[in-house]
Amino acid sequence: MSFFDKIKKLFKNAENEYRKKHEYSYENLPKDPDNNFKGFDIEVPRNGTVPSPVERIENQGFIAHKSDSKSFIFPMLIEYNLDAVIILNKRFIAFDCETSELSAVLFEYGEPTKEFSSLLNADEITVFDHLVKFLGDALNEETVICVNDESKIKSLASSLMQWGYDAKIYYADISHFAKKLVYNVMDYTQSTLADYFNINNNANRTLSNAIVCGQVLLELSKIKEKRSNIINSDLTEHELIICAVIQKILEDRNANLDHLNFNKVLSGYVNVECLYTVISFKIMKKGSYILIERYLADELNLTYEKASQNELRSKDMVRFFFTNPLVLEKIGNYIFRLYEQTDMRAFDTYIDYSNPRLIDNYEPRQFLYDEDISAYIKKIRNNYKFIDNSDKTKPKNVRSRPILQFNDDSEVIIRYDSVSDAVKETGINHKSIRCAASGEQRHAGGFVWKYEDEYKL
Repeated sequence: MSFFDKIKKLFKNAENEYRKKHEYSYENLPKDPDNNFKGFDIEVPRNGTVPSPVERIENQGFIAHKSDSKSFIFPMLIEYNLDAVIILNKRFIAFDCETSELSAVLFEYGEPTKEFSSLLNADEITVFDHLVKFLGDALNEETVICVNDESKIKSLASSLMQWGYDAKIYYADISHFAKKLVYNVMDYTQSTLADYFNINNNANRTLSNAIVCGQVLLELSKIKEKRSNIINSDLTEHELIICAVIQKILEDRNANLDHLNFNKVLSGYVNVECLYTVISFKIMKKGSYILIERYLADELNLTYEKASQNELRSKDMVRFFFTNPLVLEKIGNYIFRLYEQTDMRAFDTYIDYSNPRLIDNYEPRQFLYDEDISAYIKKIRNNYKFIDNSDKTKPKNVRSRPILQFNDDSEVIIRYDSVSDAVKETGINHKSIRCAASGEQRHAGGFVWKYEDEYKL
């Protein structure tokens, strides 16, 4: 079975299920006082949306037919993925309507090529006959119809049913798609989106509105295409949020981002790259950390732990742990300086081709766009608790229970503010220390342990 046949079958099954669920019949459809069929508003499902199978560009002369029995039109919102973008870049029809006027514009390869516009006068049936001819295979689920609000496609479907036409429609809703792609706007009306993309939107006629609707869809498609790399990467949302903060740090300092790349390696580290690795971070169960030089951590009085042997490289590196990614602004100048140094090294490589193998094997860039950064920063402010554990002078948890470490001669070796601190400093198992302190076992790690409050008693 071909891909096209599978889509047809999927559509047919969805339509049958919808019919069974709502049990529409000709007798219970709304009618006017003269008992003439007037159509009804279709509740368009948000689940089970499928992409249009359109692959060809030419209109093969399909014209929707009038049905002798009841007509039923079931518009389907396309899934806005990269396959849909390819289809829409080839061909779609933008549609707009008002109380007294309707218009449609055919877009092919990103340009409006044909137009239809008419006032809705007394001879409305003739208008819709001509509109049906213009829409062609768009009423046979092959060319996508683009609207600026789902109410427009519901109005079109209702009117077509009113005049007895039977059709199957795939549609694209720019306001629905924009909510997933554009973040820093007040609302998602067509006029607001047109202003966002600098599209002239002065005229109020439906023909002009249809053209603007199509142009907005094309701009959204550009964003969708640009984002394909980062969306299809293996970075988790938590990692993307940290990447967004780092990229914003660089942007705020006017860094050249032409070669910026975020690359997750097999060991779980995310490398911030500019052809070469600039800095690395990792997310673990006990927290997120970024690798920095020890002198910086001491200079800024940051909480850190020694890096592993594999992380040391040629410098004295430490792990700077953080809970809130915005804390990375504390080391923003350091990140920027490393990036600038690496960018110059990358530039030299490109100029003299001293390492052509490195260039040939370089992976495609993955980075974030302004809309992504705004969304992730907003998510941090809304969902992350602002806990900054980067300061050594931060007060300890008031619930912590101090514990003492003894030798076999009952001499106090050291006091820890909590069992967790003891585990962190000694590497001894957490459960073993607790068992030794509670008397369940004599030693933990070769030492005697007692809670400070019990020892004083």
